[in-house]
Parts: sequence; structure tokens; C-alpha cells
Amino acid sequence: MKQILYILTVLFLAGCGNKGPGNSQMYGVKPDSSMHIMYAEGFSVDYYQNFKRVTLSDPWKPGAVFARYYLVEDSIVQTPDDGVRIQVPLKTLASASCTQYAFLEMLGVIHTVKGICNAKQAYNPYIRQTFKDSGIVDLGDPFQMDVERCLLLKPEAVMVTGYNQLDAHVTRLSEAGIPIIFNNEWMEPNLLGRAEWIRFVACFYDKETLADSLYREVVNHYLRLKTLAA
Repeated sequence: MKQILYILTVLFLAGCGNKGPGNSQMYGVKPDSSMHIMYAEGFSVDYYQNFKRVTLSDPWKPGAVFARYYLVEDSIVQTPDDGVRIQVPLKTLASASCTQYAFLEMLGVIHTVKGICNAKQAYNPYIRQTFKDSGIVDLGDPFQMDVERCLLLKPEAVMVTGYNQLDAHVTRLSEAGIPIIFNNEWMEPNLLGRAEWIRFVACFYDKETLADSLYREVVNHYLRLKTLAA
């Protein structure tokens, strides 16, 4: 119950890559299955035999693709060349926004965070303590990220918001070979849509089953509260 109220509060407050071996012929091939999205409008997930494709819709350009990721467990698997290729599950991550910690904690992967921005503003107890114990590196301002420090950290990916898309520092990290994961949950028009991005984050950790269970619990609790309020 505390976790559910926590994530809804965080989402409410939030509202106020390398390309591997390519095979362009695979683009457009029908997936074996797709994730059933309940409320979110900003992402979709398609499953193929040896990889999964995560697509972000552009919140500023309706109908356009904002970013596309091909997630593989086996490094020799071929994927299309129209997106960022990432090997999963992630073992290390740099996170540019404190609003991302709730999802990571609920999925049980908060320990993968090795770099954060604005460390003094972090409210998550684990993040605060681990930073105090020198287990997490402060990468500075999220819009002026310390590129050199991040490169030395060598995270398997850096998670940022869509506002960073034209940021020169993020571009440098991408050019250096670090995959950039854009998390646009804050652009969803409603709380349940924002909350569903836990399923997006889960894809990078192979935790979709857990995320689905957690999200349905959030939805059921939210709808009960909405009925009571009405």
C-alpha cells in the first residue's frame, strides 16, 4: 500500500546507444507479440524471437517516432539498424532524474544506479545512503552533465528525459558509445499513463512480468480511490 501511494505521489509531482550489427530488411516484420498498453500513450513494446523493440512516440510531433530501442540478451543477435541497440538486462545505469528512482526501486533494480544528477536533491533513502558511502557518483546538473565523469563511470546506459534530446552533453555521451534511454513518462496526460511507464523501464531489466503485476495493483487501487472520491 505504501509503495502504491508513493509512486502515485511521485508521478503527480513529476507532472506539476550504440547501433549493433544491422539488418534493415527486418524493419516492418510483424512481431510475435506486443505488450498490451492500458493507459500510456508514449511507448509501445513489440516482441520478436530474439529481441524486443521499444518505440517512443514523439510527444511534440504527433505520429512521429521519438526514439527506438532494440533490446537483446545475446550480443550476436542481429537487429534492424533504425534504433539504438542495448544488451539487457542492464547491470549499471546513470539516471538524470530523481523521478526515475521510484520505478527502479519497485522493480528491485535500484542497486544498478551508479550515477545520478543533483545528488543533494535525491530523496530516495537508498540513493542518499549509497551516495554518502561513495557507491554512487554525482554527475552534476542533468542539462550540463559531467561527460568525463560519466565516461569514467562506464554505465551500460544513461536514462534522461526528452528535454535532453538536443543537449550537447548527452550527444557527446551517445557519440562515445553510451546508449541514451529517454524516459518521457512526465508527458503523459494522466497519472495512470505516467505510472504505466514502470513497464517501459522494466523492459531494460527483463522485469516485465513483475512490472505488469505492480502496475495492475496501482491501477486497481487508484480506481478504488477514484470511486470513493466520487
